[in-house]
Amino acid sequence: MASRPEIPLDISKWRKPGSCEVAHKLFALKNSDLFKLTKGIWLDPVSRGFEEVGKIGLSKEDLTVKAKFLQSIYRKQLKVLVASAENKDKVTRLRHAYEVNCRPSGFKVIPETMTCKSSTCPWCFIRRLYKFVFLPLKDSIIQIQNLNKARVKLVYWRRYCAAENPDNIPFFLGHRGPHVWFNSYTTAQVMVPFVSPYDDQLLFTHVGIHVVPADLVVDDTIKQKHTIKASNNFQISEYRNLKLLDSARQKSSEAINKALVQIMCQLFSSPFYSLFLPKNFEHFKAFRLDYKGNRLIRLSSTLKKEKNGR
Repeated sequence: MASRPEIPLDISKWRKPGSCEVAHKLFALKNSDLFKLTKGIWLDPVSRGFEEVGKIGLSKEDLTVKAKFLQSIYRKQLKVLVASAENKDKVTRLRHAYEVNCRPSGFKVIPETMTCKSSTCPWCFIRRLYKFVFLPLKDSIIQIQNLNKARVKLVYWRRYCAAENPDNIPFFLGHRGPHVWFNSYTTAQVMVPFVSPYDDQLLFTHVGIHVVPADLVVDDTIKQKHTIKASNNFQISEYRNLKLLDSARQKSSEAINKALVQIMCQLFSSPFYSLFLPKNFEHFKAFRLDYKGNRLIRLSSTLKKEKNGR
């Protein structure tokens, strides 16, 4: 097991002068699935935001530079948020310190600061996807292939909807939506916020990923029958190349990881960074008040839990 990075007893030397912000040193953990998700969802697309914040001179190929860039625009929004807060007591300042210093996902970070679990944190967004989407879907595939020796594939879709009512988030119901339509073993739904560049409205990219029987036919008839009433921008795809898992071959497990990383990077790569732009501060502030991170993920499963509680 790799040793944990050494944490200085006094981290004050890592802070920027006159600020609570820690100047992290980042080292990419390129073989970890957490880093691959961070790279595909955040770091690869983040170049699109360079012009909007005047960072054209930065190298668009350096992943550490991209991570620092993302960290900087997020920190600026938090700084404005704290400056505009009516209550600036010790608890507020401490919470702010945790958030601005939340360690980037997929990197070895020195000093190793704590995670913040904020609904707007780009790094904790990746950690939630990994914990509540990637791992449950992977466990589902392994359970089906190990216990039932059945072949499966992944069906996934994406649509767009308004973020109008935090008390009525427009998820599909587990007993009536795509989870039933596709005869899914396990279904993950996620709402990803962004600000529309056309009408300045806060929207969601609504994403669904299903573990389904390999012989399921996803054709135009099924699409029209089940999705026209649900949405006129419902886009369905499928990943058919999942091999039957052989517990004696590590390559099969790696193939599952690769498939999930590929699909999740494709689906979740969205203009989420738009919330971090100065012009969208009011959306950033409102979203933090109205939504909590784990409320934006739904998991449905017809599988029984294994005896070890997983």
